[in-house]
Amino acid sequence: MMARGAARLAALLLAVASARPPPAAAPGSKRLVVLSGPRTGSSLLVAMLRAHRRQILMHGEPFHQYDLRTSDKDGFDGDVEVPDDVFAARRSEPLRLLDHMAAHHRGREIVGFKLFQKHMRTKQLPDFLKWATHLVWLSRDNELAQYVSVCLAQKGGVWVQYDEARESARNVTLSDDFFRLWIHAEKQFMSYAQGIVSLLEVDGAAPAVLRLTYERDLCSLDLYNRTMGKLEAFLGLGPTDAAPRLPVKQHGEVLADLVTNWDEPYVQEIAARYAHLPTTCAKPKPTLDELLAAGGGGFRLDANDPDRGRRKGRRLETDHGLCIEGREQRNGFGGGI
Repeated sequence: MMARGAARLAALLLAVASARPPPAAAPGSKRLVVLSGPRTGSSLLVAMLRAHRRQILMHGEPFHQYDLRTSDKDGFDGDVEVPDDVFAARRSEPLRLLDHMAAHHRGREIVGFKLFQKHMRTKQLPDFLKWATHLVWLSRDNELAQYVSVCLAQKGGVWVQYDEARESARNVTLSDDFFRLWIHAEKQFMSYAQGIVSLLEVDGAAPAVLRLTYERDLCSLDLYNRTMGKLEAFLGLGPTDAAPRLPVKQHGEVLADLVTNWDEPYVQEIAARYAHLPTTCAKPKPTLDELLAAGGGGFRLDANDPDRGRRKGRRLETDHGLCIEGREQRNGFGGGI
């Protein structure tokens, strides 16, 4: 009888112990790197992670070539201050800034930031991946759509810090050579990163990895809850009631409307390779003819000049020249060797 009672008591104690939540991770014990490219949804991903402000300190682009420390979107989260000497050495001695961010965790268990190929010298990538305990690998399935988006962002000044320096960019002209150089550099860099992770796995020092893509995980609000669940499970985050304003596009893009030389044979050859992939999972923007038919978009049909509205709608078609993204990658795959 006593043995049976002891067994019941032991079972009860075990049940109580297993019902207790696991102890909270120590502040700064998890270090997150979002490894991605431009125009892959990385800003959206950072906004989603910042919804968990009690658990994560999510910086923007601390290793950008320009000083973005005062930027709300791309600067340092949590009002973290970085000494000038540490910040100035971020490109030559990235470990100094990495260690500074890890030490100034503001009591959050996770400290993270996003990292692009151009944010570093290629040979420094192992330092970043050794520092990380968690790696979110973000890419875009439709590389042509990504490239066009990069070109538009460059020409329109989307990445400049001052509104007066921006302009409207609605069309780009694609170069076959520059596109092939760009995509080769992107793939070579990601292959290099995968090789580093594989080597770290041999030593038992590799970060945990979560792979996401823009089209399958980020490009519409319908995917928000599912992807947030993936992130929470991956990082050990608790649920949040915060509802961040997510920069999700209202409409998808039709590449043929954005590329001025779309009908060129080499552009058609490139486009054919990506024809099976969506450019986005949002609804396409209404076409110019649809806007004209509806009398919207500020374009009105003129009975005396029926093509006037179309000419106005396409007035910027040739305002912007050749997209040259990729030209600096002729001698290496970005960031310097």
